[in-house]
Amino acid sequence: MHVFGGDHAARSFYQSLGYSPGATQMHRSLPLADPVLRIVLARGSEGTGMEDLLEPAARRIAGLVPGPAPIESLDYPATATITSFDWPGWVRLGSSPREGIRALVTLLEDHAAHSPTVPVVLMGFSQGALVITEALTPPRRRHHGFAAPALSDRALGVVRAAVSVGNPSFRAGEPFNRGTPAPGVNGMRARTPGLLDHVADRVFDFAEHDDVSAQHLRTSTVEGHLAYGARGYVERIVEAVEPLLRTSAPERP
Repeated sequence: MHVFGGDHAARSFYQSLGYSPGATQMHRSLPLADPVLRIVLARGSEGTGMEDLLEPAARRIAGLVPGPAPIESLDYPATATITSFDWPGWVRLGSSPREGIRALVTLLEDHAAHSPTVPVVLMGFSQGALVITEALTPPRRRHHGFAAPALSDRALGVVRAAVSVGNPSFRAGEPFNRGTPAPGVNGMRARTPGLLDHVADRVFDFAEHDDVSAQHLRTSTVEGHLAYGARGYVERIVEAVEPLLRTSAPERP
């Protein structure tokens, strides 16, 4: 069993697998003109999923719109204690998801209050994906972040797309699932079916068949969890989001 705790130890573990975690925090790009789109990235534990997946996908998406599209990283710890990544391994996330959910709810409510006509694209990997889908979930049904309020209709209305990759709360059978998930196989801690029905028209939940986080199978591995960038998921994310950028804002529930 592998036991890792704290930023340095967990980062060293990912590097031992030949994977280089991204920077823990991106600086927000400040446009010279009013933005036409805002892209918020929620990194995985210790910065995973940024350099090879979320950042290049965000740059591609920003290039699809006719104006400034600032890209920023959600300000939250993204820390984890890795008890084991060998099946049926577990990762203890502590207060990190709770802080991320609170930060994302605050960000979206503030954005809706001050820039209600500017759509937002959310993209998250692993723990960051969990933060996004939990923030979109009614508080009493969340695994984490119960104290953070439910998103208002106004805040939900600015979310044009929400992309989840390698999410430990992946739930089989949802209409917005994408990738190569095995039929009937859930993530490490799957959410209850139907909790995201109110945003199903703008959620994309990507899972690879051998991802130990999103596909809790004996044959799943951490290598599968970290392989999305190498397996062409930047293009898959862009292809999923692009049609929504051409549509009007979704109707509020």
